[in-house]
This record gives sequence, C-alpha cells and structure tokens, in this order.
Amino acid sequence: MTQEQIKKRIGELQKENIQVEQNLNTLFNSQSNLRKQLQEAEKNIGMKERRISEIKRDVFELTISLNKLVKEQEEKERAEEISKRIKLQPTFNDVLQKELNAILCELREMNFNLGEETTFDELWKRYKGLAESKYLTRETQILAEAKTRYKEMLTILIEKELDGGKIDLIEKRNLKLPIQNFLSNQFIKNELQL
Repeated sequence: MTQEQIKKRIGELQKENIQVEQNLNTLFNSQSNLRKQLQEAEKNIGMKERRISEIKRDVFELTISLNKLVKEQEEKERAEEISKRIKLQPTFNDVLQKELNAILCELREMNFNLGEETTFDELWKRYKGLAESKYLTRETQILAEAKTRYKEMLTILIEKELDGGKIDLIEKRNLKLPIQNFLSNQFIKNELQL
C-alpha cells in the first residue's frame, strides 16, 4: 500500500469512526430515552395494577352491600306478605271460640247430666277477663305463650306456601294444637272453670 492509499484509508476510517460514534451516541441517547420510557411504563403499570385491585375490591364490597340491600328488601317484602296473609287467617280468639263451642256441643250431644251446665257466654266472659288482665300471672303467661305458638305455626305454614310447598289437612288441623293445649292446661282449666 502506498503512502497515499494509507492516508486515504486512515481518512476513510476516521470518517467512518465519526459516523459510528455519532450512531453510537444516538443509540446511547435512544437507550437512555427508552430506559426512561420503560421506567415510566413500569411506574404506570404499577399504578394501573393497584387501581385494578382497588376497583375489584370496591366492586366486591359494593356487590356485598347490594346483595345485603336486595336481601333486606326481599325479607321486608316477605314479612309484609306473611303479615298480610296472617291477617286473612282466623285469629287465636276465632279458633278458641270455635273450640269452646265444639266442646260444649259435644257435651250436649253426649247428654251427660253431671255438674252444672256452662254456657258459651259464661266461658267467653271468663276468658275475656283473663285475656284483658293487666297483671302478669301464670295464666296470662300461658295465654301469651299459646298465642305466640299459634302465630309461629301459622307463620311456618304461610312461609311453606310462599316457598311453593303444599299444606295438607293435618297441618291445617294442627293449628288448633296451641288452643287445645291452652285449654288442657290445669291452670287454665281452673281459671276458666272448664
């Protein structure tokens, strides 16, 4: 290689070196910018992931609140429907009157001539005295328990019907049990003179 060729080659290499250094500087700048963009993107990704977690938590909590409100509304509507249906059914006193009449009719049919005959009005007057008593006695407690049990049994049957169940004759007849148990109680028999 001649001196001229070597000088020319050195010039070409220096020129290429300048270009490569410029390209390298550009790449370093790009790399630096890309690192900043990557850091910014990772920061944004972290924020978005936290926000997604917050949203999921909020949706979960709101869903629980909504479900609770819906359930409370359904329970309220169900309680109103039960209350409405209870009002359409015979009351404790209605069934008690029929049961007392049935007892008196049965005794008349048997034609027993034992003891004094008692009329329905006398029995009902004694019962009303007990029912309207303002004092807490064993007898008034027994009456309150019988009324509560009657309402509970009636409510159970209404709920069964609301849930699509069928109420058979025996279940309906069993609604008289709290009244019959009330009348069979020794303290009540003494109080009403049954």
